[in-house]
Amino acid sequence: MARNKTLNRAEKHEASEGAGQQGFGRVVAIIVALENYRRPSSGDALPSVAFAHADADAIGDAVREIFTDMLPDDVIVETIKDGDASLVAVRDQLSYTIRNLSEDDLFIFYYAGHGFHGSGGNRLSTYDTNRTNIGGTSLLMRDDLLEPLAESACKQALVFVDACAEQFREVVESRDVIANLDVEEVEEFLDSGWYLGVFLSCSPGEKSYPAAKLGHGIWTHFLLEALSGRADRALTRDRWLTDGGLRDYLCQEVPRFITRETSIRGTQTPQAIVSGSNSFRIHYAPPPPAVPADAALAGIRLRNNSEYLEGTETGAIQQLDGFQRGFHKVPTQLSDSADSWCHRLLAERVAEELQELYQSARTALGARRRDLRKEEEQGAGDLDTPAFRYIVESGQNPADPTEYYIKRRLELRQGWAAHRAAIDELFGNEFQQLVIEFESMDDTFDDLVERLEDIRDEQGGDVDDDDRHQRVSYRREGVTFTFDLRRRRLEISFGQSGTLELVDAAQKFQLGIGRSSPMLAAPAASDGPRRLKGARTSH
Repeated sequence: MARNKTLNRAEKHEASEGAGQQGFGRVVAIIVALENYRRPSSGDALPSVAFAHADADAIGDAVREIFTDMLPDDVIVETIKDGDASLVAVRDQLSYTIRNLSEDDLFIFYYAGHGFHGSGGNRLSTYDTNRTNIGGTSLLMRDDLLEPLAESACKQALVFVDACAEQFREVVESRDVIANLDVEEVEEFLDSGWYLGVFLSCSPGEKSYPAAKLGHGIWTHFLLEALSGRADRALTRDRWLTDGGLRDYLCQEVPRFITRETSIRGTQTPQAIVSGSNSFRIHYAPPPPAVPADAALAGIRLRNNSEYLEGTETGAIQQLDGFQRGFHKVPTQLSDSADSWCHRLLAERVAEELQELYQSARTALGARRRDLRKEEEQGAGDLDTPAFRYIVESGQNPADPTEYYIKRRLELRQGWAAHRAAIDELFGNEFQQLVIEFESMDDTFDDLVERLEDIRDEQGGDVDDDDRHQRVSYRREGVTFTFDLRRRRLEISFGQSGTLELVDAAQKFQLGIGRSSPMLAAPAASDGPRRLKGARTSH
């Protein structure tokens, strides 16, 4: 049994006046990641654990980041992966590190891989763990981690284990071989006069699931959000991350994500076994710097693939040339035939518009015929020039079957500013909004709404959301940003109506786009670990 330690919690929680870091002498972290296992001479290796390396690297980065107020030599992070994480290597690293801890050090242990319960207690697999000799080839948490910590000079330790309970059964997409971690074994160490917090990714009988959209295990992703200070709900009012706040945040967010964002049928309920009164302060998260109003949206990351100005004209079908009253009937429902009919009714008008624009563009740009390309088809067409591409299409108005629509788009090319006067002359007030189409974005719909609500609370404005159509709008000072996740586009409208006035207004805003565009301000630099993308085969 562990020896009793004397712990002055007031000293342990001492921090600088108002806000500051916990008073640790050093922060020492050992991070073990088993993504691939050694193949034995006979039989199969343990299942691989996708993203274990990504999890470990991100945890290491987070530890270094949150303790940046300490001297670099006082923040020690040792990451051991795969072939370097043999039983002997991990055991020796733990033994040496724990033996040399001081009273005011914070020790952190993070593990990502397979595990099980049996052969004398809770065990964690290592690179050379063999199914046929589990007891002799795996790490015993009591003997190799908990007991040495209790016997060391260290008075505060955090243990994070992303693994779950499945006894080497079928290979599934989970960290699948800790069989029912024995919580009582950990609880034996809680009353010994020192602080121990053990955080487990799931409860007995459950699996610890991955999420491809996150590129991490779900539990580790939210652990990273809390450690980094990005999860305000995990923090106290004065922005401390405590063991109780971390526990409650993980227990809430992991099941919520699984329910809302995945098709997983199983449950995952994180556990935390902590000593004391749930008030151990892990670290202080400084408030984010005030964001200028024009940069407030930069944190919404999206991978854009197209940007253009858009204008839409609508009108009654019965007012079009070619509509014969008494002979033609106004459609009352949307249909392919009515849409095609609108194409035919508008074909001549669209063709004339393109021809007029072609002639005007040649003159305004001082271009030759070979510098321009015009294409037409019934009720649609486009014009390509060195400065821009103009696209027009038409059809039956989806919002009103009795109306037609003509949609016009303008894409500005690199170097368009040299032709600014010509573009202004050609297009005037033809467009109502700037559109950014994107392949994907980092936030889910719920996350996006919450992010915009945070911006509203800090910067002012209004937020409206419609989960039926996956649309959310943020309005402030005459500017409206509408995110349409179903159509994968961001629509930006301003009080200005002039073509280049729209572009000038858009360029004043810093957006979280993934690639540069001649129509937008330069992409915002990434400000730290984000929700990464990837694929996971087992966790």
